[in-house]
Amino acid sequence: MGSPEIGFTIACMGFLGFFVLLFGTLLLMRWFRHKERLAMIEQGLMPADAVKVRNGKGALAWGIGITAFGLALMCGLLPLGWRVGSARPLTSIGLILLPGLVVLFMGLALIIIYFVTRPATDHEPVEETLPPAEMTPDLPALELEEVEESPEEQRARP
Repeated sequence: MGSPEIGFTIACMGFLGFFVLLFGTLLLMRWFRHKERLAMIEQGLMPADAVKVRNGKGALAWGIGITAFGLALMCGLLPLGWRVGSARPLTSIGLILLPGLVVLFMGLALIIIYFVTRPATDHEPVEETLPPAEMTPDLPALELEEVEESPEEQRARP
């Protein structure tokens, strides 16, 4: 079998490769959605998701999910840290748990952002935007006939 350094290097490369694939896929999906929206706008159509009413809970949901993922990552890497760090346990465990700690604190930052930026009271109504008006063909302007008043009607007016 190979040395532990080669196994650790392979594990790190697999870990980084997973995130490169994950974020690369998300970036590619976002790029396709952007191109689709631009094509719709060029044709004069309004995308259905253009007007959104947001309540700000997206940061909270993402924060909870990322925090849970960071905790799971730390718990999963802990046995690896104990095994690799037999010579200097505290230093090795700290380095092994570092990716999980980074992800954990990113999630905690999103949760803090939610609580700092939310409105003062939850009872205030959320300002809703009106959906875009549907396009209507141009209608001809109404022409009003001018009615001339007789001199008697002009004198009768106060």
